[in-house]
Amino acid sequence: MANILAGLYEKDEFFIAFCKQCSLVRQRWVLSKYVKFMPPSQRNKLRFANIFGIVLWAKKHLANWDKLPEEVKIGLSFLQDNTLFLNKKHKNI
Repeated sequence: MANILAGLYEKDEFFIAFCKQCSLVRQRWVLSKYVKFMPPSQRNKLRFANIFGIVLWAKKHLANWDKLPEEVKIGLSFLQDNTLFLNKKHKNI
């Protein structure tokens, strides 16, 4: 499954940008009071095997957007920009 996902997303500019944004949030929040809102870690070799965890994390926060603290909404604003990417379905999967 990870190989199929790698073929679909390895060069996808939205996926690459999304992963970079998640990584930046992790770096900023690692020792902060917002640690419980951080995205799951992605290892470089297993990035496509772990894609489901990060997508589920993003969808959970989007579903509870109104309940998030304002500072968290600002930090995770890139999730709203990537809603179409997160909800995209592929016929190959």
